[in-house]
Amino acid sequence: MNSTVLRKARLWTLAAATVISLVLGRLTDARFALGFLGSAAWAVIGFWLVEALIRRALVPPAVGRNRGAIALLVAGKLALYALALWILLSGIAPAMSCLYGFSLILIVLVITVLAIRPGLSAERLSERGDHD
Repeated sequence: MNSTVLRKARLWTLAAATVISLVLGRLTDARFALGFLGSAAWAVIGFWLVEALIRRALVPPAVGRNRGAIALLVAGKLALYALALWILLSGIAPAMSCLYGFSLILIVLVITVLAIRPGLSAERLSERGDHD
């Protein structure tokens, strides 16, 4: 997947999470809205860390890997998971708001890909079928 799609998915996720959180703040309690926003931001940061990790780890052998950067990215990802575990176990944010916030990036990613590459519709994919 090209970096334009990934960058747009991250930005649109943050924008959508902000707008949705403002609406949720009016409709529900602040904890739920902040849990949604925080978990959407958590997902974006995690997505970026995985993308950066893959870009640095999957390089041709002739280029060489920056092991220090890779270790730092892995440590960042572990710290991010530890933070999420602490938030969920301590009850700071409702689990459902975290689930919804985390899922937002997946929804936005699909919409972004379909918007940037409209030829990738479900109709066109089903035409390929199983040609054994």
